[in-house]
Amino acid sequence: MAEIEAVILGAFLGAGTKWIDDMRERARRRRSVATALLDELRFVELWSRQLTNEERAAAVGGSPAGSLFLRLRDSDDLFLFKPNTISGLLNLAGLITEIRDRIAQYQQQGNDSGLHLVVRQQAGFMAGRVPHLKAALAAEGGTMPPAKKLEIVYGAEIPALPPAAFPEWEIGARR
Repeated sequence: MAEIEAVILGAFLGAGTKWIDDMRERARRRRSVATALLDELRFVELWSRQLTNEERAAAVGGSPAGSLFLRLRDSDDLFLFKPNTISGLLNLAGLITEIRDRIAQYQQQGNDSGLHLVVRQQAGFMAGRVPHLKAALAAEGGTMPPAKKLEIVYGAEIPALPPAAFPEWEIGARR
């Protein structure tokens, strides 16, 4: 009888240990994803404020921010977060999608001044969501990465290249 009790106790301890390990891994993933989102949220805020202040917002070029939020929307990692955080993430992803769609619509149709106002309004709503989402991601365990200098180029300018990270791969001149 003692052997059966020992086997049952061992099974419970093994299951409990596995559950604790799974919870630790889930918490680690949540903190990692929240930290990455906080980093991306900086660029989302900058982009949304630029669009809000731009008279011809639908005509703005460049790379739109927020790709990480869009990828998360279709990922199981979304469910690492609490329901209120999920709601905020999905709301922001929806606004990013709407703005991107309006800019694409302008590029296809051309001079539709009504789209400029719609993009500016949506960007204003998006900027308004940033403080709440920043606080929610921090509460989920995300840490704010160090600030980065954002290099901006205009027109035909080319960004300055940093020293090669892999100098052993020398790139030759064009023939």
